Amino acid sequence: MTDITDDFKSKTTLKNEAKAKGASESDVEIDVDAGTSVSVRLKELESISLNNDKSLSITVYFGKKRGIATTSDFSKEAIESCLAAACDIAKFTGEDKAFGLASSKLYPKKDIELDLYHPFEDSQDAMIAKVLVVEKTALSFDKRISNSEGANFSTSNNLFVQANSNGFMVIAPEFSSSNYPGLGDNYLMSNIFDDGDNPTPATFNDKNEWTFSTLDPLFEYVKEAISGTQEQYSLSLIHISEPTRR
Repeated sequence: MTDITDDFKSKTTLKNEAKAKGASESDVEIDVDAGTSVSVRLKELESISLNNDKSLSITVYFGKKRGIATTSDFSKEAIESCLAAACDIAKFTGEDKAFGLASSKLYPKKDIELDLYHPFEDSQDAMIAKVLVVEKTALSFDKRISNSEGANFSTSNNLFVQANSNGFMVIAPEFSSSNYPGLGDNYLMSNIFDDGDNPTPATFNDKNEWTFSTLDPLFEYVKEAISGTQEQYSLSLIHISEPTRR
């Protein structure tokens, strides 16, 4: 978890440095992305592409003036240069009364259930096989079809973290579906009972087995990494399910 710790420490450092440079508000976003893309054409494999990207975006406000800069280099020197660039842009741009961070009063105070994460965890060979079937189906739709521009199958997973000088932070860690298969009791009902649909004292699990036992240490880890004073967090559930065929 060293890389994650460094990310959170970077955010805290950036906030302090932005303030030292005269910024009244600041916002930092970190995105780490990895994915695979396979392409076929006329029943033959055409290409396999792998990506492993990361980016850090800094937004600073000098009153109603805003500057934004982005870097994919996470070295200390590059991040300092990125912050300096954002500050320079803000100083020489025009004012806009709509610029500024949202009031902390508008931040969510309750859990929000989302449905955004649908991982594909099969092999590269499985991806190729599936996309070949897709193209074959299209080619066989009508005997007059004799050519194809190919078919593509892409997968992507990412970690996103956002924090700003008003105390708002979003952490989006990724959990493998092998740990939380389907939408069972260990995911939807936090594994508090062996059978969430029929809870009884006999099926009540030890607290250390609850799903929350994973999240609480993560919260404390992040809190310590950023020297935070937060006492609680809000949980948003993201369903994990197989992709829908269309």
